[in-house]
Amino acid sequence: MHLEIIFLSLTAVVSFLLSILLIFKWRETKTRFYSDLPFLFGVSILFIGFSTLLNLIYSLTFFITEITLFRIRGVLICITAVTMFTGVLKIWLPEKIKLLIVSGLIYAISFLIILFITPSASLIITYTSPFIAVNIIFVVVTFSVVYLKRRLPSINPLLIIAGALIILASQLLKAVLPTPFAVFTPDVASLVGWVVFTLGFLVKAPYFKTTAGFNSKSG
Repeated sequence: MHLEIIFLSLTAVVSFLLSILLIFKWRETKTRFYSDLPFLFGVSILFIGFSTLLNLIYSLTFFITEITLFRIRGVLICITAVTMFTGVLKIWLPEKIKLLIVSGLIYAISFLIILFITPSASLIITYTSPFIAVNIIFVVVTFSVVYLKRRLPSINPLLIIAGALIILASQLLKAVLPTPFAVFTPDVASLVGWVVFTLGFLVKAPYFKTTAGFNSKSG
């Protein structure tokens, strides 16, 4: 129990720090939009921090039932997932704002329906994990294309892909491990994955100088 509390505390602190780093990076840009990737992923990781904090409070007080905890956490994770989904979809459909909103709503409503009709905590993990897994696969595919086409040189697609794959592995573990382990053990991998993922937005792509040089010559 003490180890779990220490780890949950560490995860919450790290999540908030990663979120702050991304939002500060976003604020440093001359032209800012709330649809920018650093802001959206900063918000996503912020809600992961809130979800972990809720889990920590539950571990210390047990003030709600387990199923209620999982549903509240599920709502926070849903916000994280939808924010990530729409942010990545915007790379493919930058001008289709209405389609982005509709797609995000469909994703969120589907996730929440499953969350609130599922009768047990273990089944919530089993049934919502595919939503998250598909989302992460979408991230991997998208940033693989970004890397191959040498787009978005100010971020590092390879680190983002590596982080996403680690997070995906943690989600698969949650789906197959017994509930006590699924709540704690895969979170170690997930935390590492989010750190690597965040570094992808703080470190420039390997082709940054080449792209910058090409752009300056073209100008």
